Amino acid sequence: MSNESFKIKNKRSGCKYRTFLKDYKISNKGTKEEEVFIGGHAKNHYQNEYLEWSHLKNLRYHLRTWMPSSHSIFNYSNFLVFLTDNKVLRSRELLILDEAHLLETEIVGFTGISISKRKWKQYIPDLKIVDHGYDDIEKWIDFLRDLEKRMLTGNGFNAEMLSEFGRDQRDKKTSVDDRKVVRASDLFESDKEIEENIYGRGHFSFGKEPGRELGEELAVEAITDRERLIRAIENILAKPKNWIVSEIKKEGYEVTGVELKPLDISGYCKDVFEKCNKTLMMSATILDSKAFCRSLGLAYDEVKFIRVESDFPLQNRPIHPMNIAYLNFNNLQIQEVKTKIAIAIDNLMTLHKNHKGLIHTTSYEQLNFIRENISQTNKRRLIVTDPEIQREEVIAEHVNSTKPTVLISPSLHTGLDLKDDLSRFQIITKVPYPNLGDRWTDAKRKASRQWYTWQTAKTGTRIWQICKVKRRLGKDICIRFSIWAFCKQE
Repeated sequence: MSNESFKIKNKRSGCKYRTFLKDYKISNKGTKEEEVFIGGHAKNHYQNEYLEWSHLKNLRYHLRTWMPSSHSIFNYSNFLVFLTDNKVLRSRELLILDEAHLLETEIVGFTGISISKRKWKQYIPDLKIVDHGYDDIEKWIDFLRDLEKRMLTGNGFNAEMLSEFGRDQRDKKTSVDDRKVVRASDLFESDKEIEENIYGRGHFSFGKEPGRELGEELAVEAITDRERLIRAIENILAKPKNWIVSEIKKEGYEVTGVELKPLDISGYCKDVFEKCNKTLMMSATILDSKAFCRSLGLAYDEVKFIRVESDFPLQNRPIHPMNIAYLNFNNLQIQEVKTKIAIAIDNLMTLHKNHKGLIHTTSYEQLNFIRENISQTNKRRLIVTDPEIQREEVIAEHVNSTKPTVLISPSLHTGLDLKDDLSRFQIITKVPYPNLGDRWTDAKRKASRQWYTWQTAKTGTRIWQICKVKRRLGKDICIRFSIWAFCKQE
């Protein structure tokens, strides 16, 4: 981290609850009793910040009070969470979906489920994940149901409630599967009752461990995770053949996580497109309109496509292919090739030594190699994104610096506006193709060749997304350099 970054962090920009190095103190340093802790003044500061907003922890409850407005803006994650809750998100005349080419990815992420042993042991300390393999979806369903039941024994639900609910469900015989899961809304009559019985308790007991209680903040998180788990179980039970075990994570022989995803998400899109009377989807990278409609379950003849030309003059956005090397996964493992990339980037940075810029990589591994193999002068100019640091903080450092800083990242190709002098050059190391090593991607390819052809074509649109980082003003100028060879040279 650069000195400028440290200065910005000390101003407590970004998340007000993020702690910083200077907040920590050490007692008995160098001894067996050494302890690291947050100092008294800093601790009081964070406690006061938390108390200022703690009354808003039940976001769904407060949104129901705030949402009578005529216009609402959500990111995809929150929009999908509240989609079916008409008290929070009532129907409107028009729904606008920006970056609509990402809708499939967002819905897969929302409907899918990822169980991390590290995270879920907060709720179930003795959690163990047995490796059921990639092909036995039924055993993974049983694992998820068992996990849900263990969560249910906590979270403020008592045995009497569960027994009464079980009898009621057997009498009604409404379940299409005897593996019915139980929601908080099934146990309580109203939102007010949920508020009083769950959120109003102040402490929560988990599992069958007497006296083991979680703080209120973590308990609310547990309830949210359980609701997500329930949603996934119900979706899998409804159509198990549509689901795939996309990843089983291991450390040695121990399973530390599992991820399940749906293949066809068209059925989950119905609620999205029926929410409002009209839906406007905006994207610069649809490409294949028929494949797009098919992926979302839309009838092609019921969708109108409108194409608008770019207002950014072609001469203001040149791309200069450097053709340093033909890059694929295997070539990127070769030391000589990686060194060529680093040298080319170092030379381009020197050519633009007085300009701010942006370097797009395909991975943090590639980023780190470039950073360690360029000149010290150019290395000092780099501002690196980090998954552990809020993106806004990193960008703020670049924007506020008076020096010719250069952002380098594998994840700054969307949602960024570096106008004018904030980026006079960009370097595109390589655009990634769909990864057939990913089980979900490979299964989608096997199910629909049209889908994979569309995804492969969209690879080229990553360049367009990169160009959009610097296209907000029609008179703005930015030079771009592509390091990799677009076509294999014989």
